[in-house]
Amino acid sequence: FRLVVHLDGELITEAVPVIGYLHRGTEKIAENLQYTQIIPYTDRMDYLSAMTNNYVICHAVETMMDIQVPERAEYLRIIAME
Repeated sequence: FRLVVHLDGELITEAVPVIGYLHRGTEKIAENLQYTQIIPYTDRMDYLSAMTNNYVICHAVETMMDIQVPERAEYLRIIAME
């Protein structure tokens, strides 16, 4: 993410967001992998929120496969994401 800012002294007159710098084709790579092989890629999508990215893919797989996660495990995941 990049933000191009135009200034008039210290006043911001225009701000133009430029997106696209984080696209790495992760979705395309994941199409040919098993569920357990996707985790290292979600780790690297955003190094500041790796645990959250891992949670999202795990939760999606668990929902699709109708897997019931114990309540304690859900709480531990939330704590780890914080």
